Amino acid sequence: MHIMNNLIRSATRTDNKPLKCLSFCRETEKFLSLFEDVNCEIYVMEKEGISSWKEGISDIPSNVFLINGDINNFKDTYVDCILINDKLQEFDLGIQLSRQLHAPMILIDHAGEEQVQKNPFGIVPSIGPEVMSRSGDMNISVGSSVQARSAANPRAIRMTIEPYVDTEKYSPDEKTIPLAIDNNTPADLFHTFMEFASKSGAVGLFNNEDKKSHEIMNRSKIFLATWAGLDIKTIEAMASGCIVIAPNSPDIRGIIKHGETGFLYNTIDELQDLLKESLSIEGQEIGNAARQIVLDKYSDKSSFINKWNQVFSYISKVVFKL
Repeated sequence: MHIMNNLIRSATRTDNKPLKCLSFCRETEKFLSLFEDVNCEIYVMEKEGISSWKEGISDIPSNVFLINGDINNFKDTYVDCILINDKLQEFDLGIQLSRQLHAPMILIDHAGEEQVQKNPFGIVPSIGPEVMSRSGDMNISVGSSVQARSAANPRAIRMTIEPYVDTEKYSPDEKTIPLAIDNNTPADLFHTFMEFASKSGAVGLFNNEDKKSHEIMNRSKIFLATWAGLDIKTIEAMASGCIVIAPNSPDIRGIIKHGETGFLYNTIDELQDLLKESLSIEGQEIGNAARQIVLDKYSDKSSFINKWNQVFSYISKVVFKL
């Protein structure tokens, strides 16, 4: 599928040269920012129907570049690979780009039946066998609890690369905000939160475009997570010593043990009960245990960089030599 592009690129590039990755930024600013010290260049496509980079969430790293236009503009410009987040429903767009540009696709977090973002209430999505079996040339899981599925393509490589958090930036300050939630939340859940907050007097809206959001996180007692997968905000909240209430999904169960390092919910009724219970908890035992999980598992920046460099090195030295 990528043979012609591989032959051309093998003849024109060196193994140590950063790979050019074409990607999108759909609520992934923080994740893409983690690549600043990885040996790659990320070109974020901005087009109609796809949000552009929100600098309020994160500054644009030195190796990230914004591109305006349509995919047809890239016919005469090479890219080495396509970087796609499957949980944000980008697979179809990614495979189209991969075929059109004759470039391998890195698929981050393959979406399984229980691994669909923004699905916190146990709603079973309509996912057929053809979707469940889809695969990129490289398949990366963010959460170690996700079981990698067998790939039809024998060249498809699967590995887990967990994100990291700057734990020096997040700390369990005095908890003056009872309850926090980010504003990038499904409408029904956001309405439930605001209704509960108005009754309990607990108001703490997390501004998704505020660079100082870590300060809000540090001062919040409870953080309500809404994504079914493992997102960076959840890890940041744990690093801040928050009591995190999150959807009961495989990814989340990998880091939150119900009642010990946070709480898990399946329904809105469960969520409301857990909110009331959490607001009545005194002390920092759960928050401190959650922070320790992050210190032990998600504070190693060098591991993240080294593993992703291995991915790009593989593409450079193996995929482009096939």
